[in-house]
Amino acid sequence: MKMLFILLAFPSFIKGCTGLTLYGEVGGTVVFQCHSTKKEIKYFYFQGGTDFKKVIIGYHKTKKPDEPSRPDTYLNHADKTVTFRNLTVSDNGTKKCIISHGLPGGMTEDTTITLIVTATPNAVTIEHHNPESAGDVSNASLTYLLDLLRLIVPVLVCVGGFAWWKKCKGNPLSNEQRPQSAPQADPVSASEEVAEREIFVPQPPVAEDLEMETMNNTNSNENM
Repeated sequence: MKMLFILLAFPSFIKGCTGLTLYGEVGGTVVFQCHSTKKEIKYFYFQGGTDFKKVIIGYHKTKKPDEPSRPDTYLNHADKTVTFRNLTVSDNGTKKCIISHGLPGGMTEDTTITLIVTATPNAVTIEHHNPESAGDVSNASLTYLLDLLRLIVPVLVCVGGFAWWKKCKGNPLSNEQRPQSAPQADPVSASEEVAEREIFVPQPPVAEDLEMETMNNTNSNENM
């Protein structure tokens, strides 16, 4: 009969919640709700680390538990909750609630919960200057501004270049704006140029011409 009772009660003891996920932010607070089918408990431990061997905080009905291994951690055995305050990124990981009711067999109800802590902009440590100085900007703001300029400047250059190209393509230079070539003199024909250069120079009489003229004069005298 005792063995039958254990077999019937076994599913209710091992069915605890598994695969739950809890989200938090750096500096915030989360509450782990552990599963229990009975109000009275003998002990309640909240563990983490490798193979859940690290006891973070615990409660025992007849023993005084050790101090929590994590600061700002609180356990309420009445409502079966564990509270983490001032979360940090190192709190990420899977935790396990182990609750025992002191029944025969030493069986426990376990609840496995995965905590995911995300960092917020306000939680990031940034070195700020004295806010009283006018025009002072934090390092984070300056870095953000430089990154923004790196993205905007190439876009502005591309847009400006495209607008200039489109304007030049749509408005070509008029005849008055186009550069005028220097006027060229009218070409002079080769014959006219030679004619202008030729100068009449009287040629001296040739010997044959003088001989002919002498003969003509002699014949004229004989006829007379």
